[in-house]
Amino acid sequence: MPEHQMIDVPEVDFMSVTENVSDWRIGKRVVIQRPKLSIALGCGVLLAVPLIGLVIAGFVMGNSASFYQVFFIAALICVGLFALVVIPYNRSNRSRETVIDWSDETIRYRHGMRWQTFPFAEIQRICVQTKQIGSETPTYDGTVDIEVAGNQFSLFEILSSTEEPGQPVDILLDVARRLADGWSVPCEVYVLGKRLEEKELEGRGRPPKEIAQKYMTLGSLASGSAMSADYQGQSDEAVEHREEAIFYYMQANKLDPTLAEPLLAIGRLSPDEAHREMAVQAALRLNPNSIPALIERGRSLLIDGREEEGFAALSQAVEKEPSVTTYHARGMSYLLSERYREAHADFSKAIALEPQDADNYSERGECLADWYNDAPDDDLLKQALADFDRAIELGGEDSTYRIERARVLLAANRFDEAIADFSRGVAVDPDSFYAYSQRGQAYLDAGHHAKQAERDFSKAVDLLEEQPRTTDSVMRRTQLTSIAFAYRSRAEARRQLGRPQQADDDIQRAIELEVEADG
Repeated sequence: MPEHQMIDVPEVDFMSVTENVSDWRIGKRVVIQRPKLSIALGCGVLLAVPLIGLVIAGFVMGNSASFYQVFFIAALICVGLFALVVIPYNRSNRSRETVIDWSDETIRYRHGMRWQTFPFAEIQRICVQTKQIGSETPTYDGTVDIEVAGNQFSLFEILSSTEEPGQPVDILLDVARRLADGWSVPCEVYVLGKRLEEKELEGRGRPPKEIAQKYMTLGSLASGSAMSADYQGQSDEAVEHREEAIFYYMQANKLDPTLAEPLLAIGRLSPDEAHREMAVQAALRLNPNSIPALIERGRSLLIDGREEEGFAALSQAVEKEPSVTTYHARGMSYLLSERYREAHADFSKAIALEPQDADNYSERGECLADWYNDAPDDDLLKQALADFDRAIELGGEDSTYRIERARVLLAANRFDEAIADFSRGVAVDPDSFYAYSQRGQAYLDAGHHAKQAERDFSKAVDLLEEQPRTTDSVMRRTQLTSIAFAYRSRAEARRQLGRPQQADDDIQRAIELEVEADG
């Protein structure tokens, strides 16, 4: 079988699947489990009770005849309980495990406590079956079964809470077909006992592009987990999630080679900077009109200092597809380059396309706020606050946009309003060191709240120091400088409170962190 042929079950993360499917790919060792911890726990508890009784009886009666009588009775109870639990469990369908080993072409199948092993050559067919569970509110159980020597073994099942009994077929058909191709056996489909002919299966199942989109979603989730773990300093977990994300994106690329996004994601996740440019070039060769590739190319050129070429690539993406995505990408790049007028124009166009999207207003508000800081103008401030007001209106009173509005109010020396917004942010997220730090700065700048400022800076310091140090060099520098800033801010509050020694201690700690950040 060609290497790119895979058995893909992204529903493991999207559907109510009763098995744990590990490494579900042809060419790998696949383990499918439907474990029930209750059996082990139940046996342990049931057997422990009489055994504890035996220990107590031993202390009380010693090695007397009565003790041996109690021991014999307890042993019979243990055997009886074991038989009552294990035998029905062994005969039921509540626990099974399948190990598909593609290296030696065998399947090991456990049903209850009984193991069976047979080679791929003995597999006669694969069946996709659905049957109704319950009558008042029908639920349909879908399974992928294999037949060996006239006996059927269920690989795994899904539960679909729908009135349409054919839906499990759409989910499982592609999986069954790929297995059937891998083992060169026929694939049959039964819905409520009726076999579907090949003509009835036309158009059923999910195309590779749809599965690829599922994998891209999984890759995005894994990538986000990697970034989170990196920030928390959990390096092993970050690497694990990053490898997982790369795997998912690779599967998406194999299933649908026309997609540029998986290639670009692989480049972003690679620790080698050269891989990023290689990924962009590969995506553009694949599709010269790929919008994500043009955006990524523009950003890479800007990072390299090639501003004219970078904005040309971003403008090319806008011309090919004038959308919120392209206007946002070019607008954010203009904003980072302090080209506020162009950034404002792009964010305004994004708002015109999606006027109910709170993020669009927040981004334009951020642009106007930075523009105001660079060239103070009351009209810019008024527009920035209006955009954040609209973002809060669309996103909800407890949204993070309130913190962004507070930052603008603080820059405009409107301290009481800023403190009110930061306080709402603290109430919504009491673990936000940023909200505490910014509110502390507002108290400090107001000129008469040094005590409240010290309290907030201390909370920010505690929250930051509790976080494990990240291993990512860029994020580590950001983390350390954030902690140093909190110490320096608290030092200023303590000087205003007349505690110079504590202030000097904070400054010394800030210097140590800054040296570590630059190291």
